[in-house]
Amino acid sequence: MFYFNSLEMITSVATMDSFADFLESIIESGVEDIHIITHSMGIKLFLTAMKSQKVLDCLRPVRNTRRTQSSESLIEEEQQTKKLNLVTCTFLNPDYSVREFRDENYSTLRTYTSRISLYVDKGDNALRFAAMFTRALSLGRLDTPLYSSPECTTLLDVDLIDISGLQDNMHSVRHSAFFVNRLMLEDLREIIAERKRASYRLSRLVHKRGNVYCFMTTPAAVTSERI
Repeated sequence: MFYFNSLEMITSVATMDSFADFLESIIESGVEDIHIITHSMGIKLFLTAMKSQKVLDCLRPVRNTRRTQSSESLIEEEQQTKKLNLVTCTFLNPDYSVREFRDENYSTLRTYTSRISLYVDKGDNALRFAAMFTRALSLGRLDTPLYSSPECTTLLDVDLIDISGLQDNMHSVRHSAFFVNRLMLEDLREIIAERKRASYRLSRLVHKRGNVYCFMTTPAAVTSERI
């Protein structure tokens, strides 16, 4: 019951209006670039907000690097309008449906940012129990590449960071390690401060397959007796 009460509250009209008012207030204060980080159910709040025109009016769409002469004046006009640049968007242990993200949210989100990161853990027990309530495949427990359709033909332009192999400072539930695990903290810093995609964070990440990466660390199960 508490789970669904929380869901109703964070996706309510009042919450959406408050979020839009917050964005408008920081625009007026002179802020131009923002980074969004959510944890667990926070993704539901943000992606619901991205369906609100009042919220979208606060954000500047991503422009292609190639500019035609006819579009220069339009771009200049848009830059003069006060809007926010959604520089990066990071979802930690996201409690969200894979299908819903893929089919309903990705297209809009990608319109406003080109740096979308998801930290996922197939051993996340909190998300395992949440999936029992929602009866949907959880985005936060995904351990396979994320495609644009069930046919698995085109990869979505996102970075999936699989943290299933991390052991340090991991609670038994494996749902909240981003603020205590050093590897995750350093990786988040590179996303925000240096705006690097996963393919450029080579000092700590290994490309697994598709758009999935994992940390360059030895699992705790591997010992001298098991090598």
